[in-house]
Amino acid sequence: MPGLKQCWDPTPLKVFSSIAVVYAFGDFLEMQSMSVMGGAAYQILLQSKLLVTALIMWFLRGQRQTTLQWNVLVTIALGMSAFVLADDSSEGSFKPIGLLFVVAKVFFSCLCAVLAEKHLKAFSDMPIYAQVAQLKFAWLWTSLVLTLLFDRNVREDGFWNGWDSRTVVVACSWVFKGWSTFVVLKSLDSVLKNIGEAVAILVIYVFDVLIADYVSDILPVHGKDFNLTIFLMVMVVVLTVVSYTLAPAWKKPAP
Repeated sequence: MPGLKQCWDPTPLKVFSSIAVVYAFGDFLEMQSMSVMGGAAYQILLQSKLLVTALIMWFLRGQRQTTLQWNVLVTIALGMSAFVLADDSSEGSFKPIGLLFVVAKVFFSCLCAVLAEKHLKAFSDMPIYAQVAQLKFAWLWTSLVLTLLFDRNVREDGFWNGWDSRTVVVACSWVFKGWSTFVVLKSLDSVLKNIGEAVAILVIYVFDVLIADYVSDILPVHGKDFNLTIFLMVMVVVLTVVSYTLAPAWKKPAP
């Protein structure tokens, strides 16, 4: 009961509910972008969050980047562009509208990540389950409203129409992703989170090439042929993201 009461503490509830509403919009845009592009292309474009996060932190906190970090960020942007163009010409899976969705999702995600990390640590006296519960409460209702407003199939056929074992697997993985993200933000930092998401690009590509065809009956995935050029581009982006996270941070000059 004491833990349940903490979930309804009005002061952090207002803060986390505001962040959760924006997170829900980001999730909606993520689903829209994933419907028009492959997982690897989406993860590559998602790495633009490093650049967007750097700009947001500069604007909100006055935290700058070193010349090395800006150079690495530009390299990441070029590597992402090369990958998307190569993947588009070889697979024909990329649609321009997907880029718009990803850009909007990245902005919302970066803004929320900066705010969430700040307030998760600011309310450090609250246990993580109470903080996540406050986030997910407003997140749930905002997501349901967006679904009812923009998904005609849900309005006409009902929320549970089309659910099967694959949907359950995706939903469970989404829950695990959400909890693990906030545990990392509260206990560690966004640097390790970014490294993990960068490695996810390589994992997704290997999964698409080696495993997808064997689990297509269980999961809604389709395998791809190995392409050395695209694989090397994936490695360039992954290693460049890791280089950025390991680069020395900017320090304010002494007066």
